[in-house]
Amino acid sequence: MAGVGGDASAMPARLVAELRVGVDPMAGDVDYQVVYETWLSRECWQIEREALPLLVGVDPQRWPEHVARHGLARTSQAALHALVDAFDCTPIAALEPQRIAQWARQQGIALPLPFARVLEFLQQVLPSADATAVASGGSASVSDRERVLGAALALVSRDPACCRDASGRLASDPLATLILAQSPASFPDGRPALGRDDIVAVLESYLR
Repeated sequence: MAGVGGDASAMPARLVAELRVGVDPMAGDVDYQVVYETWLSRECWQIEREALPLLVGVDPQRWPEHVARHGLARTSQAALHALVDAFDCTPIAALEPQRIAQWARQQGIALPLPFARVLEFLQQVLPSADATAVASGGSASVSDRERVLGAALALVSRDPACCRDASGRLASDPLATLILAQSPASFPDGRPALGRDDIVAVLESYLR
């Protein structure tokens, strides 16, 4: 790994492959899926601390440990430079996950399986990447919306049939019911801060 030597000109696909030592990006276990369900409910990822780890296939909270354990400091810096150069920004800039995914595919980098699965769901359900900026009428904070959307993503990924109406469309009413029923497992305080009507409004802004 040390052979990269911090060379930012190295092929991004090669750098990411080297950073994946000890990582199975095609794993389909539930815990791995939940990481991406959680992160893909957020509008943007900070490049250095979030986007790069998630592109490699590592939970951002475990990224420093992963880099240190495998001696990947120079390789991670080279990959970071490749991202920064590609988007002409700073390492602390924040980018939409869809832009990260598009760049990765252009570079021949296979997305981690749960990243690709949840992103495909988003692209099918949301009208456009800009839909993540739609507010729910001002009644919910960004963190409240993120938690509701994260819970919705988890439900749709695991049991899509229960989230549809009689015509087979994803619908806010059954989703809201399931989110509230399963809230102890989805929200830090056991229940969402939003009431049912607000949850429906958040979901409607994305499903319309």
